Amino acid sequence: MLLSMMNKNITIKLIFGAIFTLFYQIIIAPRTSFANTNADMALILTIWVALTCNPKTVVIFGFAVGLLVGALTPIELGWASLLLAIIGYLVCIIKNKIVIDPLPSKIATLICSIFVYNFFYQLFTNFDLFIINFSYMITTILFASINTAIAGIIVFIIIRYRHILRKLI
Repeated sequence: MLLSMMNKNITIKLIFGAIFTLFYQIIIAPRTSFANTNADMALILTIWVALTCNPKTVVIFGFAVGLLVGALTPIELGWASLLLAIIGYLVCIIKNKIVIDPLPSKIATLICSIFVYNFFYQLFTNFDLFIINFSYMITTILFASINTAIAGIIVFIIIRYRHILRKLI
């Protein structure tokens, strides 16, 4: 009975995370753009799920959130889903091999994953521009990664210390 309740609680959190990601990508991200890039909440939450759940859950969550967010821009529908599932799986496998428990190491994992994800995302979605204007693509990757990393650090701190924030409010 207790295991069943825990699984329902985790499922509800994952569904809430997917809904929040969709809300963020539609409502908040366009208004908080920096250098014509938006923070990728789907990537941030997929990495958090990868750091807290098992690989099967991460792949399903990453792929489902990638489909939800990719439906907003159909050109990137398949690439976003595939890359979120792969990055989430790799982070989860690395987490199982080495201990990534304190918040600073989770943030370092987040930043590294963001750079890798943005590199491959731009490579797959804009391959011709990647070949023609490499310096432009590197600056786009850098700005997108910085924007997502700042949002990710804020989200990781809020998730980590949410019980303290509840007491303050």
